[in-house]
Amino acid sequence: MVAESGLAEKKAIAKYLKEVRGLGHFQAQKVAERYVGEDAYRHPEIFAKDLFVNPEDYRTYEQLRDQLLALGDDVRVQPCRTYQPFYRKTQFALLTKRGDSIVLGLALPGVEVAAPL
Repeated sequence: MVAESGLAEKKAIAKYLKEVRGLGHFQAQKVAERYVGEDAYRHPEIFAKDLFVNPEDYRTYEQLRDQLLALGDDVRVQPCRTYQPFYRKTQFALLTKRGDSIVLGLALPGVEVAAPL
């Protein structure tokens, strides 16, 4: 479909895929990146190292990641550029960096948060 569209620029391809073909934003971006040879998710394991640059932060990330993955064989991490989401059917946790802090976010159905962090 992309080849037939005649488009060559990543941004134009993604727009075409979303507006004409009905793909979601992430899916359109992935197809466009792959088509133009810029697949950022080819090696997603580098995202954590780029996010947690400080060696101490990266060690903390690894410890938290390992504890989350140990919750069950069905738990997986789907690395992204700005956060590391963890899934068990649906996303239930994430690890990210905010300033000098590592943030662990948890999806806790039925639990109200008094104020956003």
